[in-house]
Amino acid sequence: MKLVTFRPDVSAAARLGVVQEHTVIDVAALGSAIGHALPADMLDLIEHGPPGLAALKGVLDDIGERLPYGTAMPLA
Repeated sequence: MKLVTFRPDVSAAARLGVVQEHTVIDVAALGSAIGHALPADMLDLIEHGPPGLAALKGVLDDIGERLPYGTAMPLA
């Protein structure tokens, strides 16, 4: 799993993302879409420590390739 910090646009706050192939998954948007609290940014993930990383891995394993609409964007 490759973690990244990204901005969906120039004026947006930095967000936590996961790179899968040619796509960045917005972790906070994914959490909102599936009703699961996930870290919004890299510092939030670090604060949650290993349990937070394990929870994120578990969610990604559970959804597999079935990403909810609006949670992923192509790498530019």
